[in-house]
Amino acid sequence: MGSKKKELSTSERKIIVKMRKDGKSRRDTARSIGRQYSSIQHVIYNFKSTKVYTSKPLLSRPSKLTIREKQSMTSMVKKNPCLSAT
Repeated sequence: MGSKKKELSTSERKIIVKMRKDGKSRRDTARSIGRQYSSIQHVIYNFKSTKVYTSKPLLSRPSKLTIREKQSMTSMVKKNPCLSAT
């Protein structure tokens, strides 16, 4: 498995978009910044679609309990605080 790189900073993303607007090719931009071509391509695509330099926040894993189950458990514990999980 390959090593994971850090996420591109906002300043790097701005530089990439500026270089692209100035007419530099994606490959030249990748060489000058020292990043993969695919990373440059990804930043440009995201900027064109969202007009935002930052990336989307990472999603957390889904909860095992539904909202209704959480509410049910909360009400049971409020009624009888000595309940156990077993």
